[in-house]
Amino acid sequence: MTKRQLFGAVFREGVAASPPTPDTLSLNHFDASVLQISRVTPQGWMQETTNILSRVTPTGWDQSPLTTNTTTDEVGGITWTLNGGAALNSDQKMFGSSSLFFPASAGGGAFVRSGSWTSPHAGDWTWECFFRAGAASIFVATIVDPTFLNIAVSFAVDQASPQISASYVDSGGSTFLTQLAAPTINADTWYHAAVVRFGNDYYLYFDGNRVDSDTDATDVRTMSDSNMNEANGIDFWVDERRVSKVARYTGATYTIPAAPFTVD
Repeated sequence: MTKRQLFGAVFREGVAASPPTPDTLSLNHFDASVLQISRVTPQGWMQETTNILSRVTPTGWDQSPLTTNTTTDEVGGITWTLNGGAALNSDQKMFGSSSLFFPASAGGGAFVRSGSWTSPHAGDWTWECFFRAGAASIFVATIVDPTFLNIAVSFAVDQASPQISASYVDSGGSTFLTQLAAPTINADTWYHAAVVRFGNDYYLYFDGNRVDSDTDATDVRTMSDSNMNEANGIDFWVDERRVSKVARYTGATYTIPAAPFTVD
């Protein structure tokens, strides 16, 4: 705090505090970007020659906007790559204009990678998304280190079983905890799921309910990147994938998010 005196009056100048760091580490709405195509002034329109005035039909005039097959994170500096046939799809989405689609035509080879967010491994954190599973689909999402080889957390959906699970790996590479639940997973239906670390507790959530809970003080290994894929060659959709450095859900039940996530 600085004091200044002017004509007998004392003024105090305050120094503004830095804004708080957002709790959101990574968030993707998977909304399709629109590439605007500009009008192209046609060459040769009403061209004149010595003997005739001819019209040339222009190409590229008033072309429709195109949808790009790229996706961006709402948090700056986070990179995303779509591989093996993974794409944005406007036919199915939980919110917004599109979702992330793993098509059956990819034969289980479609995958998506994102990375370069700050690791929350030693404190509270949340990984969550909405998903829509095709019949007999198997989805795997892993949170990994920058090499994409060392897994910290693995979340899986097996629609046919039905089953969802989460596994946790410590800094030495050992799986110290596995959680498993068997909720009803109807094909072609949107659900919300979350994996949460809260204090010394690990929670697995599915569509409004905590379906597994364990107490373990072990930290997962450092994580800053993620990988998602459908492994059975069946259509699968993901929307609103978010990673946070706080425990967003801690009770036995929770209210399923009814709007797109925000960076907060």
